[in-house]
Amino acid sequence: MLYVSGSSARPRVIGKVPDEVSFDEAKAAARSTGVSLLSIVKRAIGSLDGVKRVVKSLGMVNGAPGFSEHTQVIDGYSELMTEVFGADGWGARSAVGMGSLPLGISVEIETIFEVRFFRQIATPCQFFGRPPTISSCRGRWRMTMARALGGLCLSCWGRARSVS
Repeated sequence: MLYVSGSSARPRVIGKVPDEVSFDEAKAAARSTGVSLLSIVKRAIGSLDGVKRVVKSLGMVNGAPGFSEHTQVIDGYSELMTEVFGADGWGARSAVGMGSLPLGISVEIETIFEVRFFRQIATPCQFFGRPPTISSCRGRWRMTMARALGGLCLSCWGRARSVS
């Protein structure tokens, strides 16, 4: 499983739906957020071919009081996932309205993907040339997300990612 926490559209779409951002702009922002999520997945596992299916998605809409079309806004994201993955792109989904979202964004989506494989995306620790430990890489970096990052510390993964 690959969990991708809350992402937003690029460039950011800011404002409450439908007062400051139209319904169509918000739906397009949900689709753009899907593109952003897919780019994160591709970076993490190397290829979208490694995605088996979308397991669950949570779409959050920064809605004005009385706005109730959250599911239709998040359909922009869901339609993209089914275009990319077919029937496997339609997993369990929740779409909810929020009083606010970080930085005033209009749409935020988090997704859990089932993946076929994780590809090592960089060589082991660039400081020592061996698999990293908690004490390697100057001892500052946790081994969080080690499986998704090919067993690398966050420091080496970030540098390797910027080179590729």
